[in-house]
Amino acid sequence: MATFGFLTKGREVVSAFASQVRGRTFAITGPSEGGIGGQIAIDLARESPAHLILFGRSSEKVQGVIDAVHATATQSPIRVTFVQVMLDSFASIRKAAHEVISNPEIREIDGIVNNAGIMSLPKYETSADGFEMQLAVNHLSHFLLTNLLMPKLLAAENPRVVNLSSYGHQMSPFRFDDPLWSNGATYDRLYAYAQTKTANILFSVSLREKLRQKHHLESYAVNPGSVATKLARHMDPDGWKIGLERFTQHGIVRPERKDTEQGAAGPLRALLQPDISEEDGVYLSDTRLTTDPAEVKPYATDPEQAEKLWQLSEKYVGEKFSY
Repeated sequence: MATFGFLTKGREVVSAFASQVRGRTFAITGPSEGGIGGQIAIDLARESPAHLILFGRSSEKVQGVIDAVHATATQSPIRVTFVQVMLDSFASIRKAAHEVISNPEIREIDGIVNNAGIMSLPKYETSADGFEMQLAVNHLSHFLLTNLLMPKLLAAENPRVVNLSSYGHQMSPFRFDDPLWSNGATYDRLYAYAQTKTANILFSVSLREKLRQKHHLESYAVNPGSVATKLARHMDPDGWKIGLERFTQHGIVRPERKDTEQGAAGPLRALLQPDISEEDGVYLSDTRLTTDPAEVKPYATDPEQAEKLWQLSEKYVGEKFSY
């Protein structure tokens, strides 16, 4: 069995579990060039998946990744489908999901990586549906999209849902008393981000609780590490100053930087390793599963909190999902 850690690259994980890639279909949100999502797509292409479904804002932003996927696929051609979606709009998400569900050539989805996200918006902004923007894009969008795609996921033998979280979740539990920041009056740019990263973990906990036993679906939340991507584009000097203060306040040691190839390793392990469920935990950090409270806060893995968030998310998206 391969040993994975901080330095592991995505291509190493894909090579170790090549049989779990070949001939299969995977979906990725936010697969932009130079980001973790794009790198995951390129790494998967090394071992001949049948089909990659890439959800993004514009084809122009994803075309470089599509070109790289085809260039990497030396063993056999890979079908790539781009699906346009605006993750700040429930209507756009529903349209994108319908496009996939109604496509007869997509019989099943073996795994989805919910990678897209935004961080630390300096000013309070709302989505098309009136929700705080980071909550809408980082959590509610993926909650809705994943559930709408569930028929295709459950058509697979052992489906996986991977949610990208962050060590930043350690700054805040989900704020059930004021998740929308009193319409901006109490807005805090970093805590707003942190609560969504906690939500990503709680979403994985809920998916396991509801779908693991009956439908053999596994879900994991992954901290990819400190990776230099466009996610930090809103982090101006003021944002970094506040961030460092918050890290000190919450006892968080900022990890060493990784490149995107290393950042892709954790999500790929969660997506591909067939016997990973034999280990304890729902959260990966540095490509390792961990239940250490110093790495994953107990509030982020609490089943009661997870169910509470599921019900709130159903209320916000205006649809119930039962399995």
